[in-house]
Amino acid sequence: MGASLSTPPVRLTSQRALSSWLLAWFADAAKEEKELMIQAVYGLWIARNNTREGRKLQQPHEIIEQLKFHLAEWKMANETRASQSEPQSIQKWEPRDFGWVKINSDDAVSRAGTNGGGGTIFRDHQVAFVAGASQFFPGIVYPEAVEALAYRKAIEMAIDLNIPRAHLELDCKTLVAKINSPGLNLSTIGPWVQEIKTMLTSFMEFKVTWIGRSGNMAAHKLAKVGVGEHRDEIWMDSPPDFLLSVI
Repeated sequence: MGASLSTPPVRLTSQRALSSWLLAWFADAAKEEKELMIQAVYGLWIARNNTREGRKLQQPHEIIEQLKFHLAEWKMANETRASQSEPQSIQKWEPRDFGWVKINSDDAVSRAGTNGGGGTIFRDHQVAFVAGASQFFPGIVYPEAVEALAYRKAIEMAIDLNIPRAHLELDCKTLVAKINSPGLNLSTIGPWVQEIKTMLTSFMEFKVTWIGRSGNMAAHKLAKVGVGEHRDEIWMDSPPDFLLSVI
C-alpha cells in the first residue's frame, strides 16, 4: 500500500518483548506507517468481533480490501479537514425554487467532549422560517457520527411535515460524499448512512449538497443549544429569539 514493512527481531521470545518492540517501532514510525498500522489493527479487531458474533470468517484478502477502503477514507477525511482550515470566502444561505424547502443541519460537541448535539432549520423559497429543532445525543462525540444523527433527525422531521421536495445542506463534505455515493457504505457510520439513503427515497424530489460553515450558522446555533442545554425541542412557524440574529 505504499508503506515500507518492518519485521520483529527473531530473538523476541515473549509477549512483553514483542509489545516493547511494537511500541518502540510505532514511536519511530513515519506518519504513513502509523496510519496504516492503526487501520490494520482496527480492521483485524472488526473481523475478530464479526467472527465472535457468528458471522462468516473473513479471508485475509477480504480484510485487506476493507483496510484499503478505510485507509483511503481516513486520508480523504484528513485532507478535507486541512482544506477547510484554509481561509475561504464567506458563503451565504440561498433559498431554493418555488415548492422546495431547504433544510440545513449541523452538529456540535460539548467542550468536555462527552456529549453531542444536533440542529435543524427548515426554510421555504421565500426564506420564511418553517420549523427548527435542537437535539441532544448523550455520549456520542465522534463529529461525523453526531452529524449523521442530526441529519437523520432532520429527514425524519421533514417526512413528518409531509415536505415533498427537500434540499438538504450540511457542512460535512465526507458525509455528503457518503450519502451521494451509490455503493454500500462500509464505514463506522455505514448503518446510519444506509438508513439515511433509504429515508431520502420518501421524498418526491430531494437534493443533498455541501455548504460552508458560514452558510450554516443557524443550524449550528441550534446544535449548540441542544448539546449545551441537554435539550430536545422543536419550533414551528416562528423561530426562537436566540436564532433571530443568524437568519
